[in-house]
Amino acid sequence: MRAKPTFPLLQSLAVVAFAEIVIYIIFVWMPNYLHVYLGKQSFDARLSNISSLIIFSISMACAGYAERYFCARNIALFGTIATAISVYPSFIIMQYGGIFALLFSQAILAISAGCVVGVIFVVLPDLFKKNWGSLGMVVTYSFATAIFGGTAPVFCAYLIELTHFIAAPAIYIFLMGMLAAAAIYKIYPPSKTKFRYRAPNSV
Repeated sequence: MRAKPTFPLLQSLAVVAFAEIVIYIIFVWMPNYLHVYLGKQSFDARLSNISSLIIFSISMACAGYAERYFCARNIALFGTIATAISVYPSFIIMQYGGIFALLFSQAILAISAGCVVGVIFVVLPDLFKKNWGSLGMVVTYSFATAIFGGTAPVFCAYLIELTHFIAAPAIYIFLMGMLAAAAIYKIYPPSKTKFRYRAPNSV
């Protein structure tokens, strides 16, 4: 019995871990970060968070639609690199700006993150098509979500406490983004399956 390769598992783990870290930090933990660590008003923190969630949802839908015309891997790669590059400046802007700065910086992150999450289920399945199958997706997605996503807020709070650096979460996202970008780059472009539709009365 031929041993199954582990590299696709590591690729998928890196990509999903990055996506989950971004989701938990930017869209789940962000209101608490803004209020507790940056001293922003609770209303401003919640308002900017809700706005970013709406933009994130729209970005995911647009990325999914764009996949009909562009390579899903390239969309995910663009989103990953854009998120990694823009995350540190965005965190700095949030420190010194008001409500409009919060809205702008989180909108930038929401758009780029949506490009990743919107096509991730198109990109990753081709990794396991010839080896692990659906088991590879289930294992890596569940593990990455539980370990990296679930612990992201606690780990970021620990990083801030350890380094006394308010923007430490941005560094964490950047490093994971570079790792995920390398993993996505090594993924072959997803195959395009063309479906033939048949009219109900056709033979």
